[in-house]
Parts: sequence; C-alpha cells; structure tokens
Amino acid sequence: MVDWQSLFEPRILERGLNYYQRGHVAELIEEDGVISAIVTGSEDYEVELDFNEEDNLGLYCECPYAAELNTCKHMAAVCFAWEDGAKQAAPAFSKSELEESVAATDEATLRAFLLEILQKDQGLAQRFMGKSQKSGTDGNAADPYLQVNQIVNRYTDYSGFINYDRAFGFASDLSEFLDTVAQQLIAEERYHEAFELTNTVFQTIGEVEIDDSNGEIGFLGNECYEIWQQILSLVDSDMKQKMFAWFSRQLDELEHDFLLEIIQQVIAEEFQEFDFAEQKLRRVEEMLEEVDKQEDFGRDYSLAFWGTMKAELLDQLGKPEEEIEAFYRSMWDNSEIRQSYIQRCINQQNISRAIEVLKESIVLDKEYRGVVGEYSTQLKDLYLELGDKKSYVKQLYRLIYEDDPGSLEIFIELKQLYPADEWLPIRENIFKQLAGEVELDDLYVEEQRYDLLMAEVEKSYLLYKTQSYLPILKDRYPERLLEKYKKEIRSMLYESSSRKKYRGIVYLMQDMKKIPDGKKVLAEFVQELRATYPRRPALLEELECV
Repeated sequence: MVDWQSLFEPRILERGLNYYQRGHVAELIEEDGVISAIVTGSEDYEVELDFNEEDNLGLYCECPYAAELNTCKHMAAVCFAWEDGAKQAAPAFSKSELEESVAATDEATLRAFLLEILQKDQGLAQRFMGKSQKSGTDGNAADPYLQVNQIVNRYTDYSGFINYDRAFGFASDLSEFLDTVAQQLIAEERYHEAFELTNTVFQTIGEVEIDDSNGEIGFLGNECYEIWQQILSLVDSDMKQKMFAWFSRQLDELEHDFLLEIIQQVIAEEFQEFDFAEQKLRRVEEMLEEVDKQEDFGRDYSLAFWGTMKAELLDQLGKPEEEIEAFYRSMWDNSEIRQSYIQRCINQQNISRAIEVLKESIVLDKEYRGVVGEYSTQLKDLYLELGDKKSYVKQLYRLIYEDDPGSLEIFIELKQLYPADEWLPIRENIFKQLAGEVELDDLYVEEQRYDLLMAEVEKSYLLYKTQSYLPILKDRYPERLLEKYKKEIRSMLYESSSRKKYRGIVYLMQDMKKIPDGKKVLAEFVQELRATYPRRPALLEELECV
C-alpha cells in the first residue's frame, strides 16, 4: 500500500480525517487505478487519486489551495475514505439503546461526561458551541470577534506571539471554527453573518504575530476563500455588491502580502457578472496608477496582474479594438502584458500577428534566456499549426542550439523528422556543438551513447551523477565506475573528520556492491582505508558496517 500519509503535513492530515469522519466524501468511484470522489464543504470539489504510476500516488483537487501545488485536506479525506473502503463501521449501539441509556443517566453525570469529551476534542467543542448558540434566546451567533479572540488568546504567549509549536493548533482550531460556525450560518441562510465571521478570521490572521514556517496563514487564507466562493454562489446581487465593496477596501487596508494576493485573486476570478465589469475596471485603473508609482521589486508583477485584468475587462465591456490595442501598447515593456496580448491574438485566430509579436518579444527580452525559450517554443508551435514546415524546422534548430539548448523534448521532436541514417550526422553535430556548454546526459541516454555518458560521469563533481546513472552504466563500465567511487571517497575522506560525515561516506560505499566485482573491490578498498587512516577510530568503527 502506498504510504500516502507522508505526502501531507500533519495539520492537513488532521483536517482531512475530520472531513472524512464527518461524511464529506461522496460519490467515491474506482476505475482503472484512478479513484475519484466529490468532497463537500465550503465548496464541492472533485478529487482524484491516480495509482497508475508504480509506487507513486498522483493527487488532484479543484480547490484553490491545491492549485498552488499543495496537498489539501480534500485529497486527504478521499485517501482516508479509500483506505477504509468508504465503509462506515456498524455502530456498537443502536440509536434506541443510546436514548435509553441517556434517559437513565442523571443530569450531573451527563454534564460531567459531556464536558470531558468536549475538552478532549476541539472539533466537537466547536460544533457544540454552534449548537448552543443556535438554541440561544436571541437566535444570533456570539460576537465573532470574541470567539476568534478566544482562539487567538489560547495560543499566544505573554508577548502576543504564536510560536512554531503552537501554530499548528491555532490553525486547526480556527479552521474548525470556520467549518462549523460559518457552515451553520450558511445552512441557516444567514449569509451576511457568515461573511462577517469569515472576514474576521481573515483579518485576524493578517494581524496576528505567528511563526508561519509551515504555511498556517496560507492554509487559513485559502479556507476563507473557499467560504467566500460558497457565499457568492448563494447570495443576491445586493449582497454581492456589499461583498465586492469589502474586498475592494482590503486592497488599500491589507498589509500582509500573501493575503493581499488572495484578495486580488477573489476580485480577478469572482464577480464575473457584467454588472461588475465597470466597477472592477475603475478599481483596476486606480490600482494601476498606484502601482506605477512604486519602485520595489514587485512593481512589474503587479503591473502585469492589474494590466492583464484591465485588458480582459475592456474586452468584456466590448470596447473598440483600437482602444484595447492602445492599452496593450502603453504597457509594451512588460513581458507578461505582451504574453497576454499574444494569447489574445491566438484566441482570435490572428496567428500571423501572434508570430510577429513573438519575434519582437525575442528581441526585446533577449537578456532573459528562460523567457526567450518560452517565446521560441510558442513560435515553433504556431509554425507547426500553420503548416509552415520550413519555419517550423528552422525554429527547432534555433531552440536546440540557442534558446533552449540541450532540451530533450526539442531533441526528440527534431529526431522524429528524419530517417535513422540522416539523423546520425545531425545528432553528432548537436553533441559536438553543445558539449561543454550544457548538460547532455539525457540526450546521451536517449541515443544510447553510454560511452559519452560515462565520460561525463567521470568528469562530474563527487558522486551525485554517478549514483543517478549507476543502474544504466554498472554492467557496461564496472571498472571505471568503481575507480570513480574510490577516487571521490578518497577525496571526501581527506576533507572529513566527523563521525557523521564518515557515516555518510560509508553509506555511499555500499553502492559499490551493486557493481559487478564490486564486493571484492570494496573489501580491498576498505583494507586500503584502514591502512591509510589508522588513527581515525571513528572512521574505523564506521567501516565495520561495510
């Protein structure tokens, strides 16, 4: 069974188990090694577990937290459901039996037992608090500021700081608070209160002093985002207007960079109705003016973010093409804006214009090799789409020699254009031209040029590359590999003097046993080291483990 739990941080694992135990996993289906399910919560998300890769587990979820390449609670919930076979164990006692037992127990015993259980399980405690608030005389939830502050105070020290050891508990309790109280309010259609409560949590995590080494702030910020999405899907236009106004204000008031990015994402991706387009455009223009005055390192990124949004809004509002084109040109020095314009041209099937701008961008951004490589790849794909084979092949050669030198993907794409006899001299020329400039190891493996690969391994630093290609080379070049191991281990020992380093070196020496005749050579090598370093008792002791 795959060790899936090691893929999750402890707090995520705990939240996933809580979700599973509370019945949030639905429609669990297994087909051809892929398990899919719907996880309900602040939003319904589709989750997939892919077991098709040997000894690996592919995880996918639609939620915003997973979109940032994180493993989320929804994934964990489905993993728990899969492991348990999605079968709830039969209860030990029936409902009627429990009712009889409760009826036969005096009130003092019941209260003491309930208090004991709630103190041990914060999740149940939050649910109970929600139930007790619901049954209160005024029918209103307690002041959200008070409830959130109680959680904050529970974990802060005398100086108002939440340290590393307490950060997990803080995030878990606040997350449980959102999952229970906010969801209760939403279920009762008290959307405004749910929104205010979620906002309180969001603003609190932006102000609290915390050791965020494990990403608790990002985790909670994305929890808030999920609840906002749920509320937006349920409320009328008047409530949406109030929500938009609040998000808009946060752009000026928030100081926490990551949380500010979440607010920007909400404004960009939500409120897609036409009624909000003009409002969003005015706010975006204000942000562009403000960002343009900045001189920090994030200026270009912010200009690209708001500029791209403005272009999309101009399009949504049906503005003349000349106006949209003029706006793009006004920000032409920003490569992200040009990328947005190129994509717009492609979407409009104006391929010739996209090619023209890509060529211009290669010149404008010539100092940034990675960006140029992206432009060049796009250009290659567009030539292929147009059926311009001559330009397509020319662009492939430019990529392999200049813009993305040594790329295995481009190498294989080029190889597929030629018969085997024509390809050989082209391949050798590529190796000759690029040798010494970029690593060609993957290309050597692709072409089974193990002689060239072995030569690179021998020249490589320490044993990192040697270990990587040991399975491929050990039966072809055993003597040379064993000499490489001995050479590098001698060098490492010359510079090492601690038991910890000796232990690491001895661990590396075990690889020699995997090579033909390696056990014999290793035994002789150990004797050599014992003779060379007779006054290093720690090394001699570690060598006993070989």
